[in-house]
Amino acid sequence: MEKSSKVAVVECKDYEEKRVEEAVEKCFDLIEFNPEEKSRVMLNPNVVGVYPKNQEAITTHLSVIRGVCEFLQKRNCEILIGDSSFISTSEFMEKLGIKELAEKYGKLVVFDSEELVDVEDDTSEFIKKVQIPKILHEVDYIVNMPKLKTHVL
Repeated sequence: MEKSSKVAVVECKDYEEKRVEEAVEKCFDLIEFNPEEKSRVMLNPNVVGVYPKNQEAITTHLSVIRGVCEFLQKRNCEILIGDSSFISTSEFMEKLGIKELAEKYGKLVVFDSEELVDVEDDTSEFIKKVQIPKILHEVDYIVNMPKLKTHVL
């Protein structure tokens, strides 16, 4: 199976549910993402931590995660939502509402608690082998949902 990555960026004026769902649809249309029914799809939001003062500027907004879940649910996909903050991931996901969202649409996966497998890359100049959660090899698609930001707030 050939693997490829596609990226779409679409402007969305705010986090209003309907606007977000329209932006999600447009993103997936742009990259021609139309998963087959029963596909296993891992959503990977950016869960850095809990920062009440600047939360919208730091982590993937719940409305975006929800919009992607709605898109996938309409297509009868199995939805998994996972990430690793390296510390307190479960706590962060619960406090941010991601755990509740994952339970509504599918399953929460805390990468810190998952079995790891080695991935080797002989073409790399520096890092020849890394470990990643095994479950990432067991899904059909990974939808990376970064939060575009600077790291100086």
